[in-house]
Amino acid sequence: MKAQISLSSRVMKVRMSPRKQSGVIAFKVTNKMNVKFLLIRKTGSNKWGFPKGKVESHLTKKQSALVEAHEEGGVTGKIIKPIGRYRYIKNKTKRVQLVDLFLMEVTKTHKDYLEIARERRWFTYKDALKVLSKEQMPFLVLAGHYIEQEEGLMV
Repeated sequence: MKAQISLSSRVMKVRMSPRKQSGVIAFKVTNKMNVKFLLIRKTGSNKWGFPKGKVESHLTKKQSALVEAHEEGGVTGKIIKPIGRYRYIKNKTKRVQLVDLFLMEVTKTHKDYLEIARERRWFTYKDALKVLSKEQMPFLVLAGHYIEQEEGLMV
């Protein structure tokens, strides 16, 4: 963690470099050829989002995204492509988070996983757009366009 310290006449400010995170926009295709997106939230929270977390130093962003998908969402799958990057400020620490997102097709949903206390739910594209944060919403739109154009599926 790099920190920049600047001194003013009255206040010392510490600026930390953004914390690197990665995550997935996880989707599955149902038997009826419908596309569903996995969103998660902490129990008791009203904020839905993509599985994501800190990029560990021994992992690539892509590898870390797959780990987070399994730990937080209980899913495994295949990364299709990088979708984009966004920043947000974490409420607890007030530190900037830099998140790289990958589109992942889910191949298996697990009953047991590390963060089972998190609620997970499969959403239609339209319903997911209604509950995602303004930071994450544009990436679902990009994912939806890609799935329609490149995979030939309707979202």
